[in-house]
Amino acid sequence: MTRGTENYTAQEPSDWFLRAAGAPIVGSLALYVLSRKEDAHVDQLVAPFTLIGVLG
Repeated sequence: MTRGTENYTAQEPSDWFLRAAGAPIVGSLALYVLSRKEDAHVDQLVAPFTLIGVLG
């Protein structure tokens, strides 16, 4: 399973994943500003995207 994931992520440029890490930050901030604090937990997706971008 790990090799399959590595092969898949190696095909995509790392900067795509690093930019994708910014989307949950913006989304979480928007939900927080819109007073939907209970839904603002999407920022937990930042770590996986960042790790894939750095290690990929």
